[in-house]
Amino acid sequence: MKNIVWVIIAAIFAVAVISIVLSRRKGNGLKPLPLVIAALALVAMFIVPSSIHTVQAGEIAVVKVWGKAEYVRTAGTYFDLWI
Repeated sequence: MKNIVWVIIAAIFAVAVISIVLSRRKGNGLKPLPLVIAALALVAMFIVPSSIHTVQAGEIAVVKVWGKAEYVRTAGTYFDLWI
């Protein structure tokens, strides 16, 4: 799951960078939208895949907040933004 998400975000980043390069070659100057998309995709490449966690079948995950056990998760894939 993490690899699929990472590849999608990397593809978005690549398309934005290609758009920037092609617009510079045509002499149109830099467009702000591809720059913003490339920057956001670059940040997302590191944040999003590391926020996906999988609990295997037969296991239970205890989620702690500030060192205190808050709740329990059963088998499945979860998105926990670590920021």
